[in-house]
Amino acid sequence: MEVGHLFFDHKDNLRHIDLRYAHGTSMKEFFAKWLAEYPDPYPQRYRKNIPFYWIEKNGILLMTLTDGEVTYPVTAKSTTRP
Repeated sequence: MEVGHLFFDHKDNLRHIDLRYAHGTSMKEFFAKWLAEYPDPYPQRYRKNIPFYWIEKNGILLMTLTDGEVTYPVTAKSTTRP
């Protein structure tokens, strides 16, 4: 199974929000370590984090919301519709 993950980050009291995407295969290094440390038996919610610097560097910026206005980055895959 393949999954992707969405990451939101915000600043300036939610006046600036970025949405980034990372495919699960790019995060194998994190998942392998977490699986090795997974408690047995499972006592409660198991929470782990991806470091923000990693998300900024490796995540694909999908959109930005600034003061209520959405903007989209120009990407190589962007197409113009007539």
